[in-house]
Amino acid sequence: MPETARAAAKDQRKELASMDPFIIVEYTKALLEVVMEARAVEESRENGGETVQEYEVIIQKLEAEIRSHVRVEQQLKLYVETLQFKLDEIQTQLQQYTDKNKELEETLTKLRENAKAKEKILSLKQKSNGNFGSIFIGGKSQLKPLVRKKVT
Repeated sequence: MPETARAAAKDQRKELASMDPFIIVEYTKALLEVVMEARAVEESRENGGETVQEYEVIIQKLEAEIRSHVRVEQQLKLYVETLQFKLDEIQTQLQQYTDKNKELEETLTKLRENAKAKEKILSLKQKSNGNFGSIFIGGKSQLKPLVRKKVT
């Protein structure tokens, strides 16, 4: 049997020599972790279970910490939802204000055009020395009689 074990070890060495060095390092780390865990279990058996009680206390503390983190996470989710809702409302208001501003700008443009037209009418009225008012008296156009007066 020792010869078969030697032959198996020799085959394993050849296999390890052909492997990537990083895989060998990871394999070695895993083996060391298993050995360390086995030692810890063995020590806990030797100490009469004191280590198990210590682990229980540590686990309880960790569970409490996890519950605390879960609560904080839930509160943060609610806070994010609230902020998202407020952001949506503000964006809706912004769109409404933008639309209203656009309407007001259009109205202002129309009012400016009307003011220019009114100024033009007033300047024409002043140039005609009051004849303009007589043209539209009574709602009928008096342009023909005015033209006849000027022609004759």
